[in-house]
Amino acid sequence: MRRRVFIASLGALVVPRAFAQGQPALPRVALVDSAQPAATMVEGSTSPWNALIAELRSLGYVEGKSVMFDRWSGGGAGRAAAYRDLARQVVASGPQVIFVRSRSVLAQFAAETKSVPIVAVASISAELRQPNITGVQASYDAQQIYGKQVEVLGSLLKPGARIAWLGTKIVWEGVTGGAARKAAQGGKVSVHPVLVPLPVRRSTVRQAFADMAHAKYDGVLVSPTTELYPFRDAIAELAVVRGLPALGNNRLWAEAGTLLAYGADLDHLFRRGAHLVEQILKGSQPSALPIENPTKIELIVNLETARSLNMTIPPALIARADRVIE
Repeated sequence: MRRRVFIASLGALVVPRAFAQGQPALPRVALVDSAQPAATMVEGSTSPWNALIAELRSLGYVEGKSVMFDRWSGGGAGRAAAYRDLARQVVASGPQVIFVRSRSVLAQFAAETKSVPIVAVASISAELRQPNITGVQASYDAQQIYGKQVEVLGSLLKPGARIAWLGTKIVWEGVTGGAARKAAQGGKVSVHPVLVPLPVRRSTVRQAFADMAHAKYDGVLVSPTTELYPFRDAIAELAVVRGLPALGNNRLWAEAGTLLAYGADLDHLFRRGAHLVEQILKGSQPSALPIENPTKIELIVNLETARSLNMTIPPALIARADRVIE
């Protein structure tokens, strides 16, 4: 058995792979997430990796039979140097395709290799569009998605409400935070950053919510910081405990217990990514495959959380929802 382990101090885990004696080598796809534990990047899990692996299976790529997956996690380090080391180790392992989630990780892979095909679900900005990279944009219009989140959450709050924006400094200072700030310029609500240091820890998430309570915020908007994903359950629970209506950026957050979710359907993005992987494994060059935009934006309302918060959701908002969690 051959085993490859990424830097243990980052809490990363790589699932080992084994080949029977004399078995023909199968194509290998490296699955890379900035924060999601490698052990959860499997079919049947609640992570979006389930959608990728299930879609590849439907296309004839069955793990252990017609394809091998190497799973890598950055452990939520959030530091360029750590993700650079991750990229070096993954590229050195010799996969036929690398599938990456998160722009911060993608940037390090783009610097590390110009030849290994990369499929990404991320914000693929112009400077990252090199010939070996294709994928699906996590958001092609920041104002449409991240600005709309402020509007949706603000519609449930009193005029002049103060919304805490939970995330990291780099995301707040980028297009995501900019879209939230612009959306709040109308004056109905205001948006204020509550920044979590990297690497994200459960203790720092708890401290962020203590800060929100001290500042008397009226709601919380969870930014699309991938390092926050492993803490979905804790964030949703803390929001309810603090009496804060919370909005996350995809269905995983509403399923974890936030009051609302608004954003691109993450499962759909990963399924589209699976088709790009299939085409590359069949011989297509990434440069010949267009970078796709998300086509399915969804609003999810969690009525169970609404009851916990003693909130009544307007019928008009429920009617707009693509899904209602009872």
